[in-house]
Amino acid sequence: MAKTIWMQAGAGHLPDISRIAEEVHPDYPESRAVFANRLALFAPGCFVCQTDDAIYGYLISHPWRRGQPVPLDTELAALPDEADCLYLHDIALLPAARGKGASALALQAVEQVARQAGVTVLSLVALPGTEAYWSRQGFDARACAGLESYGPGVSYRERVIPAQQS
Repeated sequence: MAKTIWMQAGAGHLPDISRIAEEVHPDYPESRAVFANRLALFAPGCFVCQTDDAIYGYLISHPWRRGQPVPLDTELAALPDEADCLYLHDIALLPAARGKGASALALQAVEQVARQAGVTVLSLVALPGTEAYWSRQGFDARACAGLESYGPGVSYRERVIPAQQS
């Protein structure tokens, strides 16, 4: 695979995002409308992972409230005025993009988005089997209600964004 880059997602990427979501997260289906909704509400937090020839992943994030995960496959009417975190709605990489540092680059990009949004915490719902990965990335499990739509075995996690070095 050629060099991997993360770039801003646009409406033209929705078919790729949906295709990758179906392949990577078949047990957690979300409609294309949900991805379009996040892109419309907060385009700066939406990225695709691209190589010279294809899209291999995506990351969707938006400002939100800590401890209040968004239910699966739910469109949002608006983003909260009092957001205190950047919620990583979804990240997915096809097998060809894994193990090449793409997720670390994605987290760097999303940290910058969070700083620009004026928040210092990243939050997410970790799917079963991903807990060790997210722990290595500094995301700590937190007690949280509202995870029922995801099914058993998920956890809510948060990470404080490290201060930028000058």
